Amino acid sequence: MNIEVRHPEPLKWTIEVDGGWVAMIRLYPSGEVEWVGTRPNYQRKGFATLLWNHLVKAGVNPKHSACRLLEGDRWARKVGGELPPLHTVPCDKCGATSLI
Repeated sequence: MNIEVRHPEPLKWTIEVDGGWVAMIRLYPSGEVEWVGTRPNYQRKGFATLLWNHLVKAGVNPKHSACRLLEGDRWARKVGGELPPLHTVPCDKCGATSLI
């Protein structure tokens, strides 16, 4: 298995396994997380956490967003860092109508 961290475009990082992305983090220009995701077959294997830790060590200093679903909130608490209060729904910023 060939695992690589890539930075394919500004504010976007991926972990690729054998040439295809399995985890991705995209940030707003402020450093706040816009999106974190892992492909279903690779979830709960530490790929998003590995990517988060890579960004921290590289000095990118990503910031957790208040716009987190419950699963994202659990992950954010796991990786650590400052956590703004979880958004309320409906959320004007991200459009979420549910925390699930």
